[in-house]
Amino acid sequence: MKTAFSLEETLVNELYGDQFQYENIIQSDLGGNINTIQKSVLPTVALNGKLFKNSSFTLYKPWGLWINADAQEHPMPNNTLGRDLFLKNKGTLYYSRNKKLLRWCDGGFNNIQDTTSQIIWMPLIEDQDGIHITAFYKDRPLNLVFDSAATVTLLKPLDRLNAEPQDTHTQDHSSSYLDTLKIDHASIHTLMYQHEFPSDFQADGLIGDSFFQDVDLIIDTINQKIGLVFL
Repeated sequence: MKTAFSLEETLVNELYGDQFQYENIIQSDLGGNINTIQKSVLPTVALNGKLFKNSSFTLYKPWGLWINADAQEHPMPNNTLGRDLFLKNKGTLYYSRNKKLLRWCDGGFNNIQDTTSQIIWMPLIEDQDGIHITAFYKDRPLNLVFDSAATVTLLKPLDRLNAEPQDTHTQDHSSSYLDTLKIDHASIHTLMYQHEFPSDFQADGLIGDSFFQDVDLIIDTINQKIGLVFL
């Protein structure tokens, strides 16, 4: 999610009252569904003793793409952290799904985590789709976006990869499979689906939660780089 927070309206009212002025913004999910949601800014917020100023937030509204499941039976988390909270501040984020750890510090990587694990570094590239990395699948270079809220990895169908975007919302979720993504000299086995993305999604796919079971993520906005820590 791009905005710094998605928050339940009842929580916002409990903490801040009705002091906020909202603007309506349009968001879409990867199934092509469109939602109008309300957006505003938190003047200050503290997380684990760290102060963040002027953080954008939206009021929580259930939405999202669901594969082979009933969305009513699998509600998304009501309060969520988004990437703008970290990308708009100078510091280093260490995210480990494996250790259930999310750590932020104002300094560089050496101040946040002492690890002897293998780390692959690459430039921090971010746009409207998300934070990007380059990975190889079946010897094809892919431009992929991190999405820790996604359960699995979604790739455009092989005949769509590295081709012009298609103006279609047709979806094919029939084939899920375990396969390998290669990043530099490391290989990660992850659950994948093929998916037809909306035409305005420019990347070749996204990397979901199954990828993060074996890889930690470092976002260093001081040096504008990201690191993948292979466990």
